[in-house]
Amino acid sequence: MTTIAPHRPLIGPPQRHPFEHALRFGYDPLCFLEELDAFGELPFFRFGRRGAVLVNTPEAVQQVLVTDAARFRKGLFSQDAKRFFLGDGLLVSSGAFHRSQRRRMTPSFSRKRVPDYAAAMVNEARSLSESWQSGMVIDVERTMMRLTLAIAGDTLLGVDLRPRADRIGVSLADVTNLTYRIGNPMQFPLGPLPLHSNWRFTRGYHRLHWAVWRIVRERLAKGEADDLLSLLLHGKDDEGQTLTLKQVQDEVMTLLLAAHDTTAAALAWTWHLLAQHPEAEARLHDEVDSVLGDGPVSAERLPRLPYTRAVLSESMRIYPPVYLTDREALEDVPVGGAIIPKKTQLIVSAYAVQRSERWWPEPLAFKPERWLPGDAAYAERPKYAYFPFGGGPRVCIGEHFAWMEIMLALATLARQWRLERVPERPVTIHPRITLSTERGMWMRVKRR
Repeated sequence: MTTIAPHRPLIGPPQRHPFEHALRFGYDPLCFLEELDAFGELPFFRFGRRGAVLVNTPEAVQQVLVTDAARFRKGLFSQDAKRFFLGDGLLVSSGAFHRSQRRRMTPSFSRKRVPDYAAAMVNEARSLSESWQSGMVIDVERTMMRLTLAIAGDTLLGVDLRPRADRIGVSLADVTNLTYRIGNPMQFPLGPLPLHSNWRFTRGYHRLHWAVWRIVRERLAKGEADDLLSLLLHGKDDEGQTLTLKQVQDEVMTLLLAAHDTTAAALAWTWHLLAQHPEAEARLHDEVDSVLGDGPVSAERLPRLPYTRAVLSESMRIYPPVYLTDREALEDVPVGGAIIPKKTQLIVSAYAVQRSERWWPEPLAFKPERWLPGDAAYAERPKYAYFPFGGGPRVCIGEHFAWMEIMLALATLARQWRLERVPERPVTIHPRITLSTERGMWMRVKRR
């Protein structure tokens, strides 16, 4: 295996000028990730003077995110997202403060607590279902964002977000459209230059902060309750300290992204794939009908929907909502037989690993049966060949919440509806912080 050292040629795509890799990553990150992956394990590339490595094997992913997690910190992309967008929210904070925040928030996402949210999730999905009319054309991406935002408001924030869902969704898109590229040295700085992207970022940033400010103050006016936002406002850590309002607002901003944008993306891409695979769609409908019948959709019935879960698993394999995360080496670290020098940026990409034919036969084929016990490769697959929620000490705190939400939403809507593609409105992938689309995902609603 190639030994990575800072003073000798490294295996990776050639670079004809100092900023070629940075420009190509900024222009089309998914295409660049696929090209890097073709160079084998741990391909090296550069962002200007910064060395970077694509972590693209399950074993290396596990080492970086789990076993040697203490030898890495959040990388440049996360550091800049913190500086420009998320403040000290859980997604990008580090060290003792991150551990304290995670302990503070864990009870709201525990396996025991999460089922309490099921009724609100089903109610919001049922309300959406009742608003649809057969033949109407909708932007599924934006519709799922409205749904998940309403669920986040009901379950985690104790505030009705439905009247402002569109504005928050558009503002999040404006901000995240540029934020994922801020760590790229070829991006123009935010603020002074009269660029359209800068104007949209600034507009979205101020609208989001105003929305979060209102959410926090509305919740304060209601007094203490059992939701997560109340816990953040009134709860104390092990040393008896409460959060400042700025810290609470950072966490709310993070929740809007993590509990809203990512789950909406997972649902939207699932509808997109089902519309292209009628056999899988029919099998999903058969399972939902046979298990649920005329009874209610509930958390207790979810274990009896293995194919529904398999559909969502396969969707998040092909289109992982969080398609990459990053780390920076705090010291020289041996990874996968190579030496990763100190300060090297590591791009850990679910998109690259989960679409690799090294671990996934026919990697671009939509095959939910991969996730059923009868599949030949089911038990042999490396653990971190699939990691849509990350792993290790920074694994997504809301993983159980997200799984229940997307399963309840999909089952509730699929009882009555199927969605068809609109050929004249093709879907184009557009990576932001989450895997999104460029012009929406327009589909026609059809009553079953």
